[in-house]
Amino acid sequence: MQDPITNYELRITRKSEFFLYICRKIRSNYETKNCNTFPVAFHEFKCVCSNSGNIPFQFAQVVEPTYIAAYLKEGDNKIELLDGSAGSFIRGLVLPAGVTDYTLSVEFNYKIEGSGTSYKESIEYPFTLAGDETEVEITLRIDYNYSENKVEGKIEVLPCYPSQPGLKIEYAPLLNENPDYKGPFFMLTNNTKETIYGRYLPYYYWGTLRSQTKSEWGPDYFGELDLDFAERSLLTPGSVAVATVGSFGYSNDLEKDHYRFKLLYSTEDKTNSWEIKDSQNKNFTWKCKIAKYYRLVYVFKVE
Repeated sequence: MQDPITNYELRITRKSEFFLYICRKIRSNYETKNCNTFPVAFHEFKCVCSNSGNIPFQFAQVVEPTYIAAYLKEGDNKIELLDGSAGSFIRGLVLPAGVTDYTLSVEFNYKIEGSGTSYKESIEYPFTLAGDETEVEITLRIDYNYSENKVEGKIEVLPCYPSQPGLKIEYAPLLNENPDYKGPFFMLTNNTKETIYGRYLPYYYWGTLRSQTKSEWGPDYFGELDLDFAERSLLTPGSVAVATVGSFGYSNDLEKDHYRFKLLYSTEDKTNSWEIKDSQNKNFTWKCKIAKYYRLVYVFKVE
C-alpha cells in the first residue's frame, strides 16, 4: 500500500490560451475547508484552468517539501507552471495550438519528517502529444513506498479524448454496495466492443465530483486514493460496474444541486506502464508514463 504525499495536477485544453486562477484551501480528514492563512504542514492548493480543470497540490506529514518548481518546455520556450515559493502560480500563459513536443521539468527539495537531512530531486521528462486530444492532464504525485522504504516521484501525462458513445452512465441514488463506502454511486453499462479499464486500478472506476455553486462549477473532489483493493471483474462488453468518487466516496446525503462526475478510463490496462528513472539518491525513484485516456463527463441533478 502506498500513501499519497504530494499531488500536483494540471489540465490543459487544446486552445491557444488559458488562465490559472488561485484559491488556497486547507484539508483535514479528507474534508476541504476555506482557509485565509497559508498552512505550513498539511495543505492543498486549487487552481482552475479556464473551465476545464484544476490543480490540486497536497502535502502529507511524512515528507516536508521545502521547494518545488515545475516548468513546461517547448523548444527554446520555458513556461513556468509553479515557482519555488510555495503557493505562487503563474496567472496566465499561452500554448501554441499545433505544438506536440514538450518536456516537463520538475525541481523538488524535501526533508523526511524527524530528520534534519535535506534532499534535492529533479527530472526532465520529454513527451509527444498527437495533437488531436481535447484535453491533456499532467499529474505529479509524490508517494512513500513503505515496502521499498523509499520516496517515489510519479509523473503522468494523460492525453484525453471524448468518451465512447457506447459507455452509458446513470446516477444510482438507491445503490449502496457497502456501508463503509459513501455515495454517490453510478452504474456503468458497457455497450462497446472493448473492455473498460480504470485509471488507478484496472477493475475500479474512480472519478471526481463537482457541485454547482450559483452559476459556476466548484473544484473537483476526489478524496482518498487507496490502491490496496482486491481484484474484481472488469467492465467487459455487455457487463455493468459501479463507479464512485475516489476510493471511498463523498457523501450519502447530497444537497439539492447540480453535480458533475468525471471519469477517466482506457481500453487498455495502463496502470502499470511506468518507465523507471533512477535518482542519484538511492532512497528516491522517479516513475513516468504517458497514456491515452477517455474522459466521461456526466451531469446530474439531486432534487
